[in-house]
Amino acid sequence: MSKKTKQKAWNNLFCSKNEGKKFTLCTFKTLLTLVMMLCLSGLLLAQVGTTQPEQPSNYGTPLAGTETNPYLISNLANLRWLSEVSTDWWVNAQTQVHFLQTDDIDATETNLWNDGEGFRPIGHPTSVNEKSFVGIYDGNNFIISNIIKLFPS
Repeated sequence: MSKKTKQKAWNNLFCSKNEGKKFTLCTFKTLLTLVMMLCLSGLLLAQVGTTQPEQPSNYGTPLAGTETNPYLISNLANLRWLSEVSTDWWVNAQTQVHFLQTDDIDATETNLWNDGEGFRPIGHPTSVNEKSFVGIYDGNNFIISNIIKLFPS
């Protein structure tokens, strides 16, 4: 392939037909656009990169949260849901809610949660969560590793 053919192919890749002769300017515009898009996507990913609370897979099924159908905590998103969304699972101060861990959970990213304050202890009264934990959490011989709890006791 000749140098002229390569340049034409390159121009067609990055330039519209009207700008084909403005190789340097259109290439610069294209590269600048690509860099800006990468930077913006990086900013968006940095802001949503932490795990968000997610209801367990059996949430909403008959008798979910009872001894016969405990909420299944299988990942970090489910654990965060348990910690921060008690309005979904809390019944009252006399009713035990049941949870069953179904897999090992790596909680390394918890140091980024809650504006750097870490994992919010389950049932820890805060302005967001005024309910104490009333229930049973069965770890089922699985591990929660690398959890960071920075909230005051």
